[in-house]
Amino acid sequence: MVKTDKSDNRELNKNISYFITCPACRKEIPGVEYIKVNGRMICEDCYLEEQQRIKFADPVAVCSKKLFRKMHGLEGIEGLTELQKAIYEFIISSGGAKKEEVAKKFGISLLETENQFALLRHCELVKGQKRADYIYLVPLDALISSETTLFLFRTCSLNLQKEDSYISQVSKLM
Repeated sequence: MVKTDKSDNRELNKNISYFITCPACRKEIPGVEYIKVNGRMICEDCYLEEQQRIKFADPVAVCSKKLFRKMHGLEGIEGLTELQKAIYEFIISSGGAKKEEVAKKFGISLLETENQFALLRHCELVKGQKRADYIYLVPLDALISSETTLFLFRTCSLNLQKEDSYISQVSKLM
């Protein structure tokens, strides 16, 4: 028999310790130590990790990092942490890497991998590149994919056709 209050809601027995399972890390936590975020009850560690997410495509961060590095005379991998240097070298040596590959190789979480990628992007060392159905992180000076090349070619061709049409119309008026 479950004890309920006047509104017919269940009441927890204060003498019994309850546990919930964090949906993010699957760790059991005492029922009073969870944090409710967007309707989810997660543990404190997962909450802190979610709050530390760094935005990958952040023009202000790129500009700020670029200015900071220029002011301090940092070029290339100078000023990076050992982990960031290792990730960058791995990306260079493999010709591009998926975040899952990097996370597995360096034994870090996917969120930490994304944060490291974002920091490398802010330093203008790497960029994202779509290959088949995956996004790879590649050196900033890597060639663009054939899909992107085809898109750019078609766009330029359309613009040239429009320009030729415009020029012919103007020349008829003269």
